[in-house]
Amino acid sequence: MLLGTVAWSFVSVSLPFHVRAISDVDAAATLRWTGFILGITALTTVATAPAWGWLGERADPRRLFILTQLLQGSTFLVMAAVGAACVPLAWRGERAASIIART
Repeated sequence: MLLGTVAWSFVSVSLPFHVRAISDVDAAATLRWTGFILGITALTTVATAPAWGWLGERADPRRLFILTQLLQGSTFLVMAAVGAACVPLAWRGERAASIIART
């Protein structure tokens, strides 16, 4: 969890300096979407904290730890699948942009 917090902090601090290099849309839209993504992460934590607290009082902590790790791992796999699915779309967009630029 510490590494995730440090990584997101690094993204939120360094993104404004690199926004033109990493985004094809305007800087304001990129920062808006990044803020939305960072906000959803925090909102999810705040929304699920009472449920985890309730479960922590009633369930076995070892099982909760394993459940947490399984949920985080499955989320990582879903995000990896979405990223892999976007690669062909990005390639198609690059080809279309180069064709348009040549004409």
